Parts: sequence; structure tokens; C-alpha cells
Amino acid sequence: MQTKPFLYLSLLAAGAAHSETLTGRLLSPDGAAPHRLRVNLLTAGEKQQIEQTKPSRSGDFAISCPPGSYVLEVLNPKGRLMRRLPVRVPAPSPVEIDLRPRFEPATGANLVSLKRLRHQVPAQAEERFAAAHDAALAGNTEAAIAHLEAAIALDPDYFEALHNLAVHYANLNRLNEAKPLLERATTLEPQNALAELNLILVSVRLGQTPSPNQLAAARRLLTRLGEKK
Repeated sequence: MQTKPFLYLSLLAAGAAHSETLTGRLLSPDGAAPHRLRVNLLTAGEKQQIEQTKPSRSGDFAISCPPGSYVLEVLNPKGRLMRRLPVRVPAPSPVEIDLRPRFEPATGANLVSLKRLRHQVPAQAEERFAAAHDAALAGNTEAAIAHLEAAIALDPDYFEALHNLAVHYANLNRLNEAKPLLERATTLEPQNALAELNLILVSVRLGQTPSPNQLAAARRLLTRLGEKK
């Protein structure tokens, strides 16, 4: 019975001797101050905090820990959770945590044109869209993308599928693939302010200047969102 504490201590010492350094960077919007944020390292199972650090002004951070599976959390100065990301240590490359505005999927909150109301989506395409939604909720982005691509192959004018596939591409930083889908979606639904806003975000990320019509659509959406608060 007396050997157990010594065995435990020896395991801790072995873990400390084999610690790794997890490095990463916060990708913040222009003008943001990442050094005011906090990065927490938690155990993957019980989510117990084992380390906390503050990034540099450029958003870089480093945490020492034993090899294993963990969860990184980014908190704002008020302690609110901004992002949560599973990580494996040692990591093959620095971890990037994107804090820039996320692209939102299509919802029913926008105006729907008469053309869209009359458009009949094939049943198989709707099934694929529903499967994509379930896959996205389960965190399986690859499957969601595959289902949406199949839905669009069945119905090239499927607005929701076009828009949501563009969202997945954009969140994976596949901006050159996202933009034509959003352009197609906004052509089908020119009054859909959310699609226009996502197109603006993609254009800006690509270093392009939004058109006056796109900016007007963004203002309409932001005004609408403000009225709901």
C-alpha cells in the first residue's frame, strides 16, 4: 500500500520530463486587441483547466503540457467564451484559432421571392440537404459538404444548398470556392440580405471592395438584427 504514492509521484515526474510546448495564434479582426484575451487549456474529458495564458499583441501564445488530448478555450476580457477547439499535443503545426466573424448559414428570416416559392426542389435534393444539416450538427463538416454538393448536382438552383455550402467553404477558408456559390445564391435571391452579407465578408477576406448594393444589403440586415434585440 505504501508504494502507491511513490508510483504516482514517479508518473508525475515522468510526465513533467516529457512535456511539450503547444504553440498557436489567434486570428483576430483588424483593430482587435488579442493580448486582452485569455487562452485556457482544459482536459478533454472532464474539461478541467490545467493551464492559462495571455497571447501577445500579435495573438501568439505558447503553453507547456504533457502529450495528450486537450481543449483550448478563448475567453474575452469579461470571461465569456469566444471559441472552443479540440487539440492534440504534440501538434504537427501551430494551432490557429479564427476569431474573425463567422459566416452564417441560410435561415428563414429573410424575404423570399415569388420565384423561389414556385421553385420545386426535388425530393432527393431535399433529403441530401437534411442529411447535410444533421452532419453539420454532429460536427462532421466533410459529410455535410458532400451532401450539399450532391443536392446542388440534383438542383443547381437550390438556394439554401448553395448558400450553406458556401458557408462551409468560407469557414474552411476556401474563399475562392465560396464566392461563386454566394454570387449564384444572391442572383437567385437578390433580396436575401444574409447571403449578401456573407458575400461581402468573403469579398473583403479576398481583398476585394464590396459594391454599393452589397453595402446597402448589409445595412438592411444589420438594421433588422438590431430591431430584434
